[in-house]
Amino acid sequence: MNFILRQQSGKLNGFKEVNTCLGKNYTIIYRQNDPERFRVVHPEGDVELDPIIYAFVESEEGIIHELSSQAINYIMNDKGNTFSNVSLD
Repeated sequence: MNFILRQQSGKLNGFKEVNTCLGKNYTIIYRQNDPERFRVVHPEGDVELDPIIYAFVESEEGIIHELSSQAINYIMNDKGNTFSNVSLD
């Protein structure tokens, strides 16, 4: 089974939905739970530059995807069912 990252955003700029295949495995790195690793993964190295980014998802191939508080973020299975809602509350 492959996992898909589905990101829905666009309250201000029109609706946008992006679906990205993560592969059979993925890792979520939350700012709050693992700030040291989050700083290493963050492209600028300074987490204060993007306060809306609360986590990263690392795909099976090592590709990093940002999770923004301005989007609704889900992990889906390859049949289109929600596996996990990883959005901020």
